[in-house]
Amino acid sequence: MAYKIALIRACNPRVPYQVSMPPLGLGYIASVLKRDLRGVDLSFHRDVSEIVTLDPDCVFISSASENWPESVEYAAAIKARRDIPVVAGGMHITALPEALPEVMDIGCLGEGEDTALELVEVLRRHGRSASHLREVKGISFRNGAGAIEKTAPRPYIDPLDRLPFPDRELLGDQWATPREHETHLMSSRGCPYICHFCTATSWAKVRYFSPEYTVSEVEWILERHRPEWIYFFDDLFVGHRKRFREICDILRARGIHRRVRFRTYARVNLIDDELCTLMRDTSFHRVDLGIETHSQKVMDYYKKHGCTPEKNQRALDKLAEYGLSTGGNFIFGAPVETLEDMEETYQFIRRNMDKIERLSIGPLQAPPGSGVHREYTENGTIDNATFDWHRQINDGENFAIADDGYLLLNRLVTAEEFSRFVQKAFALQREINLRGELAERDRTMHRLHERLSTTRHELDTLRGSRAVQMGLRLRRLSRR
Repeated sequence: MAYKIALIRACNPRVPYQVSMPPLGLGYIASVLKRDLRGVDLSFHRDVSEIVTLDPDCVFISSASENWPESVEYAAAIKARRDIPVVAGGMHITALPEALPEVMDIGCLGEGEDTALELVEVLRRHGRSASHLREVKGISFRNGAGAIEKTAPRPYIDPLDRLPFPDRELLGDQWATPREHETHLMSSRGCPYICHFCTATSWAKVRYFSPEYTVSEVEWILERHRPEWIYFFDDLFVGHRKRFREICDILRARGIHRRVRFRTYARVNLIDDELCTLMRDTSFHRVDLGIETHSQKVMDYYKKHGCTPEKNQRALDKLAEYGLSTGGNFIFGAPVETLEDMEETYQFIRRNMDKIERLSIGPLQAPPGSGVHREYTENGTIDNATFDWHRQINDGENFAIADDGYLLLNRLVTAEEFSRFVQKAFALQREINLRGELAERDRTMHRLHERLSTTRHELDTLRGSRAVQMGLRLRRLSRR
């Protein structure tokens, strides 16, 4: 009988970005288990009630910090039905392995593919035997006495090319962003920078899938899903310039850039003529910048090394010069940030409304694995054992600062002042994003018009050809 493994990602379906795209991390794990294990039956679920009904042999729950309470609820619901192994994975348990609750048996720390493979073999042969679990690198687990143990760290996967493509078919297509419109991929793991607010700093080094592997995955996506856009969801896809150049060369050599448009993240200090030319000529039409702030003081706090307000403006100007659609991500609420600093950034955004088509803003968070989290656990503001991780979520339409709402880390502004400012910034975000959507529709209509004109021209050319004229004469003669 097959060993049944259920996969689920903890999420809040009322928060749009959490249900916009499938979780590729679980997709990679599924692909590796399918490839390397016999006698396993995998399923992916978006509703924990499906898992309770399925009655699997083990469950893997992936969770970010903001959804950790949901993951604990999922585990409790599963355990109430049957005492099967429940494995937690994701950045939260990786950063806080000691946070494993009683309703979870094992934490998968760091990359999950090799760990899940070894773990499933142990679980189906030996169950939750502590002596056997101690041999599995890269986990935390509860032993027979109920104490949490942490095993030796697992080496990073290297080279990444030995992984199969993530199992997108298992993850399904019932997501807010239809995959025929946009499909995302990850061509690297980690980031070469160490921004204070980001959990990517928890990776000890950056690793990359090879250019050939990356382009092969693009081709795989195009063959099966034919999306309008492919979104390179790496922390910083263009950060390795030589590799990015090689990928662009292959995409153009195979004509792939004429079949799909691309979207990627970039950084203001990397924007120059060479990069813009590569992106423009290879159909990287959407570029999203992690600008964060227009205050040098706040940039320094965030450890945005190499970035300045002048480079912010230069990057926007340069991308506009090359006709690329630009998005900007901004954070408000740094501990060193005054209301005047926030207003400076707000006015920078307003001055560049003609250059920014997508705007994403958010109050500063302290996710485990980030430098901000370390800072605020060390000073006692955050107690990992009691903190309500729902407070990591910010809802622009219903933003609130209260005992059960957003945790304001800034002490230079009052809660009322910050709430008013954030609401103003969210209003600007709605305006800019609506303008961006209209601009994209105009470009789409222009492209359709050009295609129609080209098709008409081709038809007119065909009608004038001797072969077609002869064919029309023969058809008329045959009708007599």
